[in-house]
Amino acid sequence: MRAAQATGATALLVTHGPDVRYLSGFTGSSGAIALLGGRATLFTDGRYAEQARAEAAGARVVIDKRPPGVQAVEWLASCGVTRCAFDAGLTTVAELEAMKRALPGLVRRGFFQPTDGLVARLRQIKDEDEVVRLRRAAALGCELFATVLEYLTSSATETQVAAQLEFMARLAGVEGMSFETIVASGERSALPHGRATSARLPAQGFVTLDFGVVLDGYCSDMTRTVHLGRATEREWEVYHSVLEAQQAAIAAVAAGVRCADVDEAARSVLRSAGLEKEFAHSTGHGVGLESCDYDDSFRYPSQLQHRYRQVGLPSPSILRYPEHSTPQQEPAMRTPVRVFALALIAPLLALPSHAQTPQKPWPIRAVIVTT
Repeated sequence: MRAAQATGATALLVTHGPDVRYLSGFTGSSGAIALLGGRATLFTDGRYAEQARAEAAGARVVIDKRPPGVQAVEWLASCGVTRCAFDAGLTTVAELEAMKRALPGLVRRGFFQPTDGLVARLRQIKDEDEVVRLRRAAALGCELFATVLEYLTSSATETQVAAQLEFMARLAGVEGMSFETIVASGERSALPHGRATSARLPAQGFVTLDFGVVLDGYCSDMTRTVHLGRATEREWEVYHSVLEAQQAAIAAVAAGVRCADVDEAARSVLRSAGLEKEFAHSTGHGVGLESCDYDDSFRYPSQLQHRYRQVGLPSPSILRYPEHSTPQQEPAMRTPVRVFALALIAPLLALPSHAQTPQKPWPIRAVIVTT
């Protein structure tokens, strides 16, 4: 509430689902929390009456037919609140207008005080229980990847591989996938978010798998590049350049280190390999209750510093796959490669048995959850 009070507000309205869950434990699809006087009140509708009372044990629960945000602002106004902080980046224009209409005219003006990511910033720093859940989700992702490898043949389509992976995930007990599973092969493997299609996997070439699972509410996110058939020397070179860049980024991550410096650690490796131009995105992102958690400090060229117990994905990649080149152009890059690792900023800890540590004496300041 201190950040909200800095805007002059005396209350905080939270409507974003993951933020509501973080504050109260409530997992329903429709809910809002009003924080006032050190107490939380959860507003939802009759579909979730029993669920809300069971999950949000520490909050007062109010059930009503109207949208939760409307219920919340009406109640806050009735309590005498005249200035309420809300997350402007996660509130649509339509939602804001509906909530304004629910207020008396004299209260409406100046009631809503826009803020950005107040709860999301709290979510950046994981407690021990959250770290355990993230480790389990990451470990399951590793197991699923190892199992799905046998289905990567030239007789399988991208959609069949995606379906098999998601089916195995459900059998393993996940709540769902973190995002739509990506299986992109051949030239399509250069697409960073290429959706699975009916195309068959190549007999020789790259296949990119990008997926994550939701386990106990927390997401994993992993990308793996697989080559079917015999890889060329150039393909091996590019793959290992990306892997070295990833390991360099992980080694650079520590509490107090700027994201820009972590990015440079990865980018310098690819620069030396002549591949910097193909690294066309930021270094990574946070992960937690969402597969892309709000986390500015993982984004290039952020000058923010990493903090203890943040979890994120250092993820350099090469994303170019042109069809042709001429003698006047650089040789065609036929090696799109992406490798993600989930890293926890923490003191030296034992790595889980499924993780592979870099074969160099890196100072372990970011503990690798998966590689």
